[in-house]
Amino acid sequence: MKNFRVFGVASLLILLALGSVVVMLLWNWLLPTLMGVGTISFLQAVGIFALARILFGGVGSGRLFTGGLMRGEDREHINPLREKWMNMSKEEQKDFIYRHHEQHHGKSFCGGPDVSSSEENGASPSDNGKRNE
Repeated sequence: MKNFRVFGVASLLILLALGSVVVMLLWNWLLPTLMGVGTISFLQAVGIFALARILFGGVGSGRLFTGGLMRGEDREHINPLREKWMNMSKEEQKDFIYRHHEQHHGKSFCGGPDVSSSEENGASPSDNGKRNE
């Protein structure tokens, strides 16, 4: 158990150092030429790497160096809507899409009123459903 902790801490430090070296090398290679900024030291790269992990990658739940990716058993609980979708029949999925589209766009999929009903009322399809008076 003690050896596992030592190995874990050593692995964490090695990954932190490697990530920081990559940040430093990329920064010093690209940014002075492209943006006119100065070069950075190793400790500044460690700070930038840590800041990027906090802002973009997350550091919680033992996922420091996994980019916030979840293990396979956790993926099912990411999106409850996906689970609901997977349990719907094809007809329920089509109905869901239609209701969602109507709710957010306020019109049918064809972009206006039903052409057949507007033709019955004496309007042409180019009238966009307006009746001729």
